Amino acid sequence: KSSWDVMFEVMIPLQQSSRRAKEREAEYMLMAAEARREDAKARASGELGIAWSMYAQGRETLRLLEHTLLPQAQATRDASQAALSSGKVDFDSVIEAERQLIDIRTQRLKTELDTRLALTEIKKLTGDLK
Repeated sequence: KSSWDVMFEVMIPLQQSSRRAKEREAEYMLMAAEARREDAKARASGELGIAWSMYAQGRETLRLLEHTLLPQAQATRDASQAALSSGKVDFDSVIEAERQLIDIRTQRLKTELDTRLALTEIKKLTGDLK
């Protein structure tokens, strides 16, 4: 008598839902990472825009201070000193002209500092800061 053994294998997808849940979790994690990357990109772009705006504004203010306001204040101070010598103005006028000149010089230094800080921020954001 001869016998035959027959075997067959059936895979029952018992872990199918667990595998699908892991796939969904991986997809959600990828979507969250992409959202964080886009958020960081938008923030960096905004920071760069602000720094560039501050730099450009500082350059324009420096140009105005150095080429217009500072020469005018120096001329006013010089004219006040000359007028004091001839007795046409009092000493308070000369002091006020000198104070205005000092204020403009101080404003120029502050603007130059702010402009350099903005440029440093631009370099930091673009990776050019060494």
